[in-house]
Amino acid sequence: MTDSRFEGYVARFGDESWELDALDPDVLAGLVSGAINKFRDKAKWQQVMDREQDARAQLKVLSDNWDEIADEMGNRYEDEFETARDDLADETGYTDEMK
Repeated sequence: MTDSRFEGYVARFGDESWELDALDPDVLAGLVSGAINKFRDKAKWQQVMDREQDARAQLKVLSDNWDEIADEMGNRYEDEFETARDDLADETGYTDEMK
C-alpha cells in the first residue's frame, strides 16, 4: 500500500475497511440511529419530542393566523413603532426616503 497512513490504520483498526458512501442513505441512517438509541434515555427523549410537537403546533397556529396577528400588533404598537423609527433616524441619519 502506498498511503503513508496505511500501517497506522491497520494497527489501530485491522485490515478491513468500509466505504460508508457506498451504503444507501436509509441504511446508513438506520445504523446511526440504532447505535444512538442504545444510549438514549427513552423517557427524556419522549418528553423532548412531546415539547417539540407542542411548539410546532403553536407555530402552525401563529403561521395560519399571521396576517391577523401582524395587523393587531401593528395597530396596538403603531405609536411605539413610529417613535422607534424616528429615534433610529435621529441616531443614524437613515430615513425611509434613503431606501
